[in-house]
Amino acid sequence: MAIGQKIRELRTERGLTQEMLAKGLGLPRVTLKNYETGYRQVPNDLIPKIAKFFGVTTDYLFGLED
Repeated sequence: MAIGQKIRELRTERGLTQEMLAKGLGLPRVTLKNYETGYRQVPNDLIPKIAKFFGVTTDYLFGLED
């Protein structure tokens, strides 16, 4: 599973809208949408911030652990 799909899965599991998550990460909603759909690649420096927000490891986001 791609990292964007993982982000979407985590977001929906927690009942967050794209707007809510984008605000929590300090991003425009359209940017988050582009990450989730795979239209844009998530920047490497944002991955640890996303992992911290959701309380998961970066390995989990990359699909290296369950």
